[in-house]
Amino acid sequence: MPDFNEFRFARQVADRYRCEHRELEIEPGEFSAFIPRMVWHLDEPVADAACLPLYFLSQLTRKHVTVILSGEGADEMLAGYYLFQKMLFIERLRMAPGLGGLLSLAGRLVPDGKLHRYLSLAGRPLDRRYRGVSTGFTDEQLRRLCPARRRPGEILDAFARSIFERTKGAHPLNRMLYFDARVYLPGDLLVKADKMTMAWSLELRVPFLDHELVELAAGMPVEAKLDGRTTKRVARAVAARLLPKDVLERPKRGFPVPIEEWFASRLDPFARRSLLSRESSIGGLVDQKEVERMLDRHRDRREDCSDRIWTLLVLEHWKRIFIDAPSIPASGENLLDATS
Repeated sequence: MPDFNEFRFARQVADRYRCEHRELEIEPGEFSAFIPRMVWHLDEPVADAACLPLYFLSQLTRKHVTVILSGEGADEMLAGYYLFQKMLFIERLRMAPGLGGLLSLAGRLVPDGKLHRYLSLAGRPLDRRYRGVSTGFTDEQLRRLCPARRRPGEILDAFARSIFERTKGAHPLNRMLYFDARVYLPGDLLVKADKMTMAWSLELRVPFLDHELVELAAGMPVEAKLDGRTTKRVARAVAARLLPKDVLERPKRGFPVPIEEWFASRLDPFARRSLLSRESSIGGLVDQKEVERMLDRHRDRREDCSDRIWTLLVLEHWKRIFIDAPSIPASGENLLDATS
């Protein structure tokens, strides 16, 4: 899809440094067919849709090289996410007498969606607010999905609080960076990178996480990392001498996958077969009427539920493979012989 296609920018960098450049396009049907195999390689239910393009990219890369470099850690060490700006803005609002409570009240009056989420978070302290943003389900959504649990978010709240307590008195930005370094990096990004590359016997190295660079970043002033609207400020200053202007100044993107569009169209039947059938592995753990409501709202484009649908799909296939009937999922080819 055009909004997710970054070929032009990759070509610019490759042309500048005269690199061998290869491109790979994946269709949604290929994604759904390989989800069980991907989950098997992950070993644990990591609900990050970027696993899928990384899996296929690793397959292509392994045909040409055996060791690669990747940028994991740069955003977590040097404040590369726009989310930090939003959280700091909310932190300033909360300092205004009574305003945090009013925003939280407004959040309860706004329907589900991003605005509802951020307004609801405005009345919470940083540990609960930042944890809430990094999870796929809000507490209210979890209550509807798992009605047997009265307070489904309390375990996550306690966990996040235990991490944030170690950074009392530090600048809010550094507290969030510390949380990501202890939770998001080892629990998602590095697991995903390691498992998806090693699925194809591809060695991945993460130079931004060299311990000396991590220590240097931790000691930098906040303004060197995030200054106004400029994220990763010190890294951008270095990159200005190395990258084309179009690449340097374009809006930040992660490793996007158009699951919002796919689950509203071509992958909707696949999601329904997986999650709503009598054979659904997680059918006894969640309220399937709530799952169906979520799928309907997303299909009808009334609400973006793609992250939640993806999370449930990963959990569904993980439970089938590792809990219900441990096995290696079949596929169209022998993936264990990929490097032969």
